[in-house]
Amino acid sequence: SFPRDEALRKKWIVALRRKDFVPGTRAVICSKHFKHSDYYQTHMDTLRLKKDAVPSIFDFPRHLLKVEKTRRILTKQSHSHIENSEPSTSCDNPPTVTRQAIVDGAVLSG
Repeated sequence: SFPRDEALRKKWIVALRRKDFVPGTRAVICSKHFKHSDYYQTHMDTLRLKKDAVPSIFDFPRHLLKVEKTRRILTKQSHSHIENSEPSTSCDNPPTVTRQAIVDGAVLSG
């Protein structure tokens, strides 16, 4: 049956992914929805569900599965001239960007 502890009960309800589900007093979840590690063995060799166990094995329809979205990082490439030593006249080759900085009187190119 569902746990009486409200925090754990809520975890079980969330794990089920059923909208507006409120378990009745006789509601149960089948053992196949728990991992083997969610159980402990008693001295009588029976398996008991651990007090903090949450059901985690489900065969949800595809639309209910959580999808990990990957993020792509877009980089912006500049084709502008900052201080170009030679102007480009060709449209086929994008212009090369040359940057210069003056540090303590010396010109640094990069």
